[in-house]
Amino acid sequence: MRATETLKKRFEARLSRVAISSAIEINDTGLIFGAGTVLARMKRDESGAGHLDIDKCRIFALLAAAYGRTVSPDVFRHIEGASEQWRRGDTALANIRLAFAGLPRVEDRTGIYCLFHAEDLLERGVSPRALMLAFGFEPEVTDLAKYDPSQPRVPAGNGRQSGEWGSGGGAPRSTEPAHSGSAAVTIVPVPTGRESKGNEAFVGAVGARTGINAFLAEIAPETLETLSTFALRFSVPTAVLGALIIPSPNKGIIAQGTLPDHPDVSYRLDRPQGLLLLSAKAADGSDIAIHAQNRNGIFVDVATGTRIGRDLQGDLFLSWDAVRDAIQAREDKSPQAAPKSDEPQLCPAPVKDIPHGAKNPALNYEDDVHARVNPLAPIPRGFAVMFMNPVTGRPVYFDDCFRYAGDLVDGDMKKGDPVDAKGPGYAWLLLESDHAEEVVQNLIKQAGKQLEVTRALGLGLKWSFAEEAAADAVRERFEAEGLAEIVIAYMPPRRRKRERK
Repeated sequence: MRATETLKKRFEARLSRVAISSAIEINDTGLIFGAGTVLARMKRDESGAGHLDIDKCRIFALLAAAYGRTVSPDVFRHIEGASEQWRRGDTALANIRLAFAGLPRVEDRTGIYCLFHAEDLLERGVSPRALMLAFGFEPEVTDLAKYDPSQPRVPAGNGRQSGEWGSGGGAPRSTEPAHSGSAAVTIVPVPTGRESKGNEAFVGAVGARTGINAFLAEIAPETLETLSTFALRFSVPTAVLGALIIPSPNKGIIAQGTLPDHPDVSYRLDRPQGLLLLSAKAADGSDIAIHAQNRNGIFVDVATGTRIGRDLQGDLFLSWDAVRDAIQAREDKSPQAAPKSDEPQLCPAPVKDIPHGAKNPALNYEDDVHARVNPLAPIPRGFAVMFMNPVTGRPVYFDDCFRYAGDLVDGDMKKGDPVDAKGPGYAWLLLESDHAEEVVQNLIKQAGKQLEVTRALGLGLKWSFAEEAAADAVRERFEAEGLAEIVIAYMPPRRRKRERK
């Protein structure tokens, strides 16, 4: 069950157990507000006297969620005074002192539910600052240490211009979507058994001042946390303010369907592999396929290197603008549909290689091939390049790819062609071991998978061997198997200092 439905049930369950406190009060549990929300817990000192464990950032964020506006930090002077009165045993005076804070009562379910929702997010590890961002507050008012107590601000997305100074009263909770360029806000009904005005609450806000595509670039951890919280609100694929949210009830499955609000575009998301396939029809009826790969949390169109989405702990955040542009580029057969022949992005960006237990001699030889193939910018150890198989939609890995025309020193490859490294040890395996045929069959199987990709993409393929005898043996066998289009080359390993005697 998704988080939103679970939260609603928990909210109703709590209302059935506790009395609603429309004003803040102190009791033996701590500082209580709303539907039993604990703003600050009671703890005991060495003498056994109770006093509040005051976390100002937590309280500041919770009160902001309840009122729809930030409160003056001056309230903490009264909360601390009330805590001291309680420690002395003057419980009645403690609540009287608390009243001097001047905090308004919360009578409607909207504020009570917002408070409960905010408490839930904090308990699940969301920071107070990220919580306030998620409820639509401007970044400059989420830091208690820097906040100006004389001028409480209106939360972003409440119907006024972002950052407009408000009065001391609670800001209205808008049911209108934010305009382009302001914070994007989604609203869901507060659980209730009857229809009533004001029974809606903000459950997330995404700061999109520079457009939804800003979330496909590098973003601060707090913003990423807010965006992840925002995505949790949806149990079905949803289109909201230029973003497409594809939720994941199970992070280890393949999800597929049509994009929300765009039923003419289907998707297939393989989460374990980090692969996304988008399919559409061109105006002439031909098929359009966009293959994207999850690279460090960003889904990248493997044909162009364009960012189109972001992984949010299994949920998928897509930019419709980016997806639409990718479809249009392919439909128009414009230069944007494929990298230009004189640009280095014919090769995919390096990605983490699949662990295969290679030992140092093999890894050293891979480094040698990296340096030979792209001497100006060799990719690091443990990385490879991944091409998407256009037929199966599955990834196929190669050790490297010729990125620059100046690196084609052997004259047998062209820019964009992949290459694989076969390190020391193959000569013995192929010519002397009892498992020679098994090794050959594994090489033939690998060659078949790689050729399926290179043939479909019109690329060449080169295998570099560290041993001449191994290269000769594989070349002869591949010719007999109809695999002669793979260029089999011998490139001796570079001698390293520790190998010299």
